[in-house]
Amino acid sequence: MKKLIIIFLITVATVTESHAVTKCLALNSSTRCSGGTASVGTIEWSANCSTGNTAFTISGIAACSSLNANSGAAANSLPTVTQSETDPEGVKFCWCKTTSPVVSRWIKANVPSEYTNLRNCLATCSTFCHDYILSMASYLYTIF
Repeated sequence: MKKLIIIFLITVATVTESHAVTKCLALNSSTRCSGGTASVGTIEWSANCSTGNTAFTISGIAACSSLNANSGAAANSLPTVTQSETDPEGVKFCWCKTTSPVVSRWIKANVPSEYTNLRNCLATCSTFCHDYILSMASYLYTIF
């Protein structure tokens, strides 16, 4: 009898429906971001944001690409680069993408000047992405 109860409980636990929770975030002119994290030499960044009384964290990644555009420009994809490429010097433009709460398009970061090479870009691109979301409210509208 004990085995039957255990089998029944396992069956109920695996067969019952699970329900996902969806949370809508209003991004508007009152949305403010501060704090968060970004470290030199990493690709991940985050910012703590709020709209009214709703607080949330925006997380993202940074990438360096040969694709050049004006700051704030959006791209669905970026040319890929591998470590084995013989001439990575042209890869010097910093791009940002949100990964949570939504996945965005790639957005060209507002970097004061282009990097001279891939190594320099990889070293600080995530900090520029972090700073960009903190200082540029228009970024929040561009990501979608």
